[in-house]
Amino acid sequence: MDFKAQGKNYHMYSVKDELTGRFLNPIFMETDPEAIRWFKYVLNTTDMWKSNAAMYSLYKLGDFNDMQGLGDYPITELIQNGVGVLEKGE
Repeated sequence: MDFKAQGKNYHMYSVKDELTGRFLNPIFMETDPEAIRWFKYVLNTTDMWKSNAAMYSLYKLGDFNDMQGLGDYPITELIQNGVGVLEKGE
């Protein structure tokens, strides 16, 4: 059965902590720019993440359908490193 036939489809993203090598709990967004905006906000407003920006990277893990509970994963595609969204001069 085609999992995209019913329900809403989202991309599943996770931030990888390069120090521990682990992925944090996933979040679900419709687009990469939406996920990057979220990542940029969290990184720039959380002191621990901000001071260690190079240690965090945003990955797309796959797609997820909210009605079927099914998806295509893992993809594990690097979307953005923390240094790329760190606001300068703060």
